[in-house]
This record gives sequence, structure tokens and C-alpha cells, in this order.
Amino acid sequence: MGLTNILEYDIQLLDQTPVRLAPYRLSPPKMQYLREHVKQLLRDGVIEPSNSHYSSPMFLVPKSAGTYRAVVDFRALNKRIAIESVPLPDIHLACHWFGKAKYFTTLDLNQVYHQIPLSKASKPLTAFCTDWNLFQYTRVPFGLATGAQVLTRLLDRVFQDLKFEFVYHYLDDVVIYSNSFEEHLEHMSVVLERLRSAGLTVKPENVVFATQEISFLGHVISPAGVRIDPERTRSIRDFPPPKDAKGISRFVGMVNFYHKFIPRLADIAAPLNALRKKDAKFVWGKPQQEAFDLLKQAIVQPPVLRMADFDKRFIVQTDASGVALGAVLSQEFDGIRQPIAYGSRTLSAQERKSSSVYELECLAVLFGTEKFRKYIENQEFILETDNQALSWLLSHPRQLGKIGRWVMKISALKFQVKNIRGTQNIVADALSRMFESSPVEKSNQVSCNFTLTNFPLAFQDYKQLQLQDPELIDIRNRLGQGEKIDNYRLSRGVLYWHTRRGRGQRLVVPAAVRPMILRTSMTHPSEDTWECLRHSVKYAIISCGVGWIKRSVIRYVHVTRVL
Repeated sequence: MGLTNILEYDIQLLDQTPVRLAPYRLSPPKMQYLREHVKQLLRDGVIEPSNSHYSSPMFLVPKSAGTYRAVVDFRALNKRIAIESVPLPDIHLACHWFGKAKYFTTLDLNQVYHQIPLSKASKPLTAFCTDWNLFQYTRVPFGLATGAQVLTRLLDRVFQDLKFEFVYHYLDDVVIYSNSFEEHLEHMSVVLERLRSAGLTVKPENVVFATQEISFLGHVISPAGVRIDPERTRSIRDFPPPKDAKGISRFVGMVNFYHKFIPRLADIAAPLNALRKKDAKFVWGKPQQEAFDLLKQAIVQPPVLRMADFDKRFIVQTDASGVALGAVLSQEFDGIRQPIAYGSRTLSAQERKSSSVYELECLAVLFGTEKFRKYIENQEFILETDNQALSWLLSHPRQLGKIGRWVMKISALKFQVKNIRGTQNIVADALSRMFESSPVEKSNQVSCNFTLTNFPLAFQDYKQLQLQDPELIDIRNRLGQGEKIDNYRLSRGVLYWHTRRGRGQRLVVPAAVRPMILRTSMTHPSEDTWECLRHSVKYAIISCGVGWIKRSVIRYVHVTRVL
């Protein structure tokens, strides 16, 4: 690991109030791993023992190889730091200056933040706590709000007269480009000497020398020019043809989200919309396939698909269904949101079997942030989800269990959580449902008509319970998209059943607590009621007349599910 000699970073605070947070609790194996990691940082001179009044917690993020990466939760400190006005590099300019270059070399700087020293006054601000001691950084730590700006300022000094001549850098990636091989060798020599003089080192395993095509920030760059990296649009290109009218509605809704940029959208989509009409027979023919292909092509190329602008804030939308995860990366241009990249993947058999609605939604966030990490890891972005419970959970990273570990991993990034309505999450929702098979007819699909007027006090948080029920989630999502389903209504985020005569509304009870309701309210059931249950009648109207739930009426009980 290098240590630069041309810049020392001094953290400027807006608020001098110290950050004092307790350490996260870790299991003995993880604690031992953290001890070894801290010892290595001490040996490398990256940290030192501290007597600071500041204290931020350190935690471990799982890596794909079964190991961990230690991360300090600097979110509280970041709120107090004055953000520097150093503009991040513009990818548009990069593509312009690459021109007709024929040879490219890419260098990846080695733990580059740790190669930048901190000023003496800044070191105590970065103090982090463990269960056995307090330490502070001597070099710029990962996770600091201004790390990207400091790094940009450093490399601008190193390459100030070479930038856009034959060098371009974005954060820790340095690209050297030349028109001939001989010229390229000279350029590489100059750049490597500059890095050596600045005390900076690179990762040998990540270096690519003198290639004629590189993938850089979502684009493939070659002598032929700049084109969109196919990985950005793979999810849309692999989108399967709809199998029913509902699938068409979902696909057309996704495309219509970008209607302002697609000329003659209504004309192109006419063959698809014809199959959505009432009593229309679903026949997928050549006109429908051609319209489907044209619309897919329209949203994976300009003007719909945009080049990332790293001066603007990114927006990540995620969603999950019972079969897949979906995510879309967007930015706003002139007040209009446009996509940068799409992502989706199917769930594994184990994920489908063991994951609750909470877990699937959190898994979708984890998938989306990992998919678009190269865009969002160095600046704050907006994370949008239509799951209110998940929005709360992501704001409380000390949760336990599997979801808590995922939240810890996501918390290493800088983002704001924003809860949105299902109707605002159309694209991610469509991507998460692109692998669904044809659903059951609507008349048979809604089978959870289990409602009551008064809810037991022990389960007053019924909104959270509804969000854990896959069947209710589907109804809620459909209602959020403007679909009308019999007597179901959403009120302040809670699902209700409205009586046909409009005399009142009843809470829809999630499946997990239906047995409890029956045991609580049927202390003295009538013989007729038991007869219905004993013969497993599909729907029964049960009148409850005991205690505090005396006037409650459980309507349309799906008896076979309860039993």
C-alpha cells in the first residue's frame, strides 16, 4: 500500500458535537476476525490507538469468498462534515476525448483512500470503537462522505497537465488511451512514473495493458466508438413475451413510464392493447411480437436510456415478487426521470422456499445496490421502495438475523430511503415479475377473505403483519396500481374489506394470525359453526359473540387454510 506525499486531507466540520455510538455486538468467530483485521491495519499504519471523544461503530460485511470486509458506520459523522465543492469527473467528456483511440490501459489504484494521509486534527474525528479498544485512522477511511472529492482532487494534481491528453481518471480507475501502440508505451511510462513520484500504487491483478476494447462505467469503448454495455440492458432484452392480459398490462405500463421519449407509442402498442380489451381472446401473433420487440428496443437505447451523469444524484428502485428480483437505476434530466441501467434475476429454490416478504424486499435492495455499485458507491443516492416496513428497517441497521446482516452490508453505502407508492415503482415491479407464469383467473385468485372489525390488542401492529403475507402483498400491489378488486380497499396503508352495502369496513387478517383469532374468539362456538369447520366448507360466515370481540364478525373465512 502506498502513501502519497502531495496531499494531506483536513476534515472540516459543520457541527462540533462529538459522535458517540456504542459498538455493534458480534459473535465470537466474527470478533476474532475483526481482531485480526484491526491488527493488520495497525501493522500497515492505517490506524492507531485513540483517546478521542468521537466513537463510530465498526461492523463486518460478508464477501462472496466467505470472508468479511470491515466497515465503519460513519453516517452520524458524515452529517457533520462540510462537503467539498470538487466536481466529480464527467463521463460525457471522457467519451468525447477518447475519440478514435486504438489502445487502452486501465489501472486500479490499491485501497486508494488509505493512501491519502489525514491531518493531525482530523485523525480523532475518525475514531471507531470495538469491544476491547478505541482506534482512529491516520489515513482517509472508506465510508467518509468526502472521500470521492478528496481522491479526485489528488489525481487532478497528479495528472493536471495530462488529463484529456491521454489520461482520464474516475475515482480509483485510471484510463490511458493512445492512437498507436508505440505511442501507448510512451504514455504508460509517463503515467506510471507520475504514480511512483506521488507515492501511489495499483493492484497488479486488476491492470489491463494495451487492449483495444474496455468496459468503462456502463459503456464499451473501442476504436469503433462508444456503445452501451450490453449488461446494462440485458434484463429488458431477455424480457419474455407476456402470457396473458395482465402480463401485457404490466409490460405496457413499464414502457409507458417513459412515454415522453417514445414517438408513436400508442400506435406501436396497439396490437398489445387489443388483447387487453374485455372479452378479447388472447392470441399472440406476429403483430404482437413485432410490437413487443419494438417497445423493448425503444427503452434500451437513446433517447430513453441515458448516459450516467456523475454530477447528478442516482436513484435506485427495487422490487421483489415470489419468483424474481427487479431493480432500475435512474437519474433526473430536466425534471424527468430516465433510466441508466436495468437489472433482474430469478430467485433460487431456497430463496423462494424460506424467504418472507420482508426478506425478499430486502434481498431486492441488496441485489440492486450490488448490481449498480460502480455507479453509487462513491456518492449519496436515493433508494426507493414501495415497502413501508422495509423503509423503516433500512433506517435501523441494528436489527438481528439474516435481514439485519443484509442491512449491515447495504449500510456501507450512502443513501436516503424513500417510500413510494406501488404505482411509482412500475419498472422495478415489472422486472421482478417478468418470469412469472400465467396467473389464475381473477375470480379464483383472491382467496384470503378473512376480516374482522376489532383486532386483538396483542396484534395491534396489523399493518406490519399484512406486509408479511404474500397473498395480501399481491392484493395491495394490485390496488396500488389502480386495479379494483371486489370490496378491498387500502386506507392509510392498511388493507380493509368494505361491506357490499357500504355500512362499514373490516380489517383483513393475515394468515399467520388467523388460528389465533379463531382460538380467541371461538371459546364457545355454535354447533353450526363446528359443523362447517368439520366438513371443511370453503367459506363460512362466523359470528363471534365472546368478550371484547363480541360484536366482531369474521367474514368469508378460508377454512381449509385455517385448518
